Amino acid sequence: MPAILQAPGVYIEEDASLAFSVNNSPTAIPVFIGEFTPISVDAVPVCTRINNWLEFTSAFSLAPVAKVVISSTKPNASEVPAADYEPEVKVKTKAKSKATVATADEWSHRIGLIELSPAVEALQLYFQNGGGACYIYPISDFTDERALAAIPDIIEQKGDITLIVCPELDLSYKIAVYGAVTPLLSQKVGYFLIADSNDGEAVSNVGSIPQAAVYYPQLETNLRTSTLPDDENIIISGYEDDEGESLLVTLAVLRDKNPTLAEAIVDAIPHEQHRPVIIPPSPVIAGIYCRTDSSRGVWKAPANVALSGIGRLLDKVDDQRQGQMNINGVNVIRSFSDRGIVVWGARTAVGNSGDINWRYIPVRRLFNSVERDIRQALRAALFETNNQPTWMRAKSAVDNYLYALWQRGALVGDRPEEAYFVQIGQGLTMSDDDIKQGKMIMMIGLAAVRPAEFIILQFTQDVAQ
Repeated sequence: MPAILQAPGVYIEEDASLAFSVNNSPTAIPVFIGEFTPISVDAVPVCTRINNWLEFTSAFSLAPVAKVVISSTKPNASEVPAADYEPEVKVKTKAKSKATVATADEWSHRIGLIELSPAVEALQLYFQNGGGACYIYPISDFTDERALAAIPDIIEQKGDITLIVCPELDLSYKIAVYGAVTPLLSQKVGYFLIADSNDGEAVSNVGSIPQAAVYYPQLETNLRTSTLPDDENIIISGYEDDEGESLLVTLAVLRDKNPTLAEAIVDAIPHEQHRPVIIPPSPVIAGIYCRTDSSRGVWKAPANVALSGIGRLLDKVDDQRQGQMNINGVNVIRSFSDRGIVVWGARTAVGNSGDINWRYIPVRRLFNSVERDIRQALRAALFETNNQPTWMRAKSAVDNYLYALWQRGALVGDRPEEAYFVQIGQGLTMSDDDIKQGKMIMMIGLAAVRPAEFIILQFTQDVAQ
């Protein structure tokens, strides 16, 4: 109390006692790692926070990165006019061309595959399907080991990223990104990878880990590429002439070497612009995660939800095939006449081969969320006295946080003590030696809600009636 209370008024007394509270942090903030083109070019790629589609269009180009594969041969090339370009429809929006351009030095150059990155349209559908704030991290060259190695640190620096997504179709690109984020998934708490399977099987560099979910198949959208790429964003590979092979060169550079071939490529790319854009499922699924977390909670399975903006599936999976994919931890997107195109699975990559405790996505992500929130709150206890009053304040804060989760339906149990427990104390979670070493150990148990994956109906007919 103040030493002297004589005049009427309001007096303030400061209390320096330690106060704890555990706050709910965002559970679905994805980072998209792909071939995005910033409008403001930086020497080093920057991980940029985006809150909506309008902000994205202000910070990034809507033109895709185009990759063109050239097949070069030197002797006996027959000239075929570039106008004879005859694309064939391929999965992943790849086209095969019959255009061959012969140059004066007797080299002939055949335009092989043309692939437009779907990253821009994928992000548009992320927002269309319920996505909110996210981060964009552009990587133009997936063979750049330094750029890949920097990904984990960049993600950690942002603090609120929880989901990792690669919106590219290029399998080599995706595998490189998945491999780069593996340390985050295996060693850190709170990160979850939404991965794509190209063939319905397990994914390389993902394996059977609980911190990831795999989805299949690819999706044909209702979108078309709105803007053609400029010369700097058309990547040429396979080109060869008397100076040797150019492993990675842009169309701008190719114009100086071979303007005839460059014009043939420019004429060929618009054929791809008018095709429906094919995207991997992960960006749309990330939007579904955001929508489900916002409306129901992170403990609700992001499944049995209709997808928006999708025209058709590139592969229609039946019950028998999905049964095997479930075992392998691959979630299927399916089309039903009465429901449309829906997410029809909620398993982590663990499948049936790993720990059954982490088989379901909402269980793993709920624990991720709880661990992140409590870890952040308990930082206030660092360097405080490691004694009973500190332990009780920490226990009370965590207990209040878990009680609120139980009330919202995140935990199973008719009573709080059936849904969770919080233990801390000398002789309970800590020995004398632990306390001497400065360790404060809290033990927490949760009874997480699990999705009803199989609903079994039993009917009995009374033959006497």
